[in-house]
Amino acid sequence: MFETNTSCEKDPLIASSKKMASGLQDAFLKEMVAKSIPVTVFLVSGIKLQGCIIAYDSFCFLLKKDQIIQLLYKHAISSVMPMAPFAFDYNGTI
Repeated sequence: MFETNTSCEKDPLIASSKKMASGLQDAFLKEMVAKSIPVTVFLVSGIKLQGCIIAYDSFCFLLKKDQIIQLLYKHAISSVMPMAPFAFDYNGTI
């Protein structure tokens, strides 16, 4: 039987770091949706997708281009890059 070490999950620094990352991700995606900013999404497999993020939750988001909507799971995404510069001001705290 394998034992699981969960001591790092109880570390307040790691917990607040996870909270900040979630806040940063939510703020970024909310900005993409609100302003309909076109993005390039790179999957971990190397595939490049382009479109506008129209909705998201904690596990996936919807990417729309030319009336086609794709459901993308976040665990399959390597990075999300806006196709145009935009002002992003994140005031999250740890």
